[in-house]
Amino acid sequence: MHPSGTPATDIMLNIYKTNGGTVRRYDGTVLKTGAYDTWFNVKIAHEARSGTGTVRVYFDDSLVLTVDDRGPATRYFKNGVYNHGSGRAEACFRNIQYWTR
Repeated sequence: MHPSGTPATDIMLNIYKTNGGTVRRYDGTVLKTGAYDTWFNVKIAHEARSGTGTVRVYFDDSLVLTVDDRGPATRYFKNGVYNHGSGRAEACFRNIQYWTR
């Protein structure tokens, strides 16, 4: 349960079928193209603070996005296929690691 007015996520990545699979931030910012049928490395670094923190996104060890988080809240990481419409959708993950400081 998220308190009233608190966003559910600090960062959400979606993939669309254009350009061989385009990875976008939830606001439409393109982060990677050619993502279908290939393995790629994703790293999310979230420096949370009592006010606004910072989220950094890396694809294949290259920084592609730095944004402010969405303010203080209790959130967690998750991955999977959500609301993909009709047909088949698949997401594969391996070597997932969570590090905290």
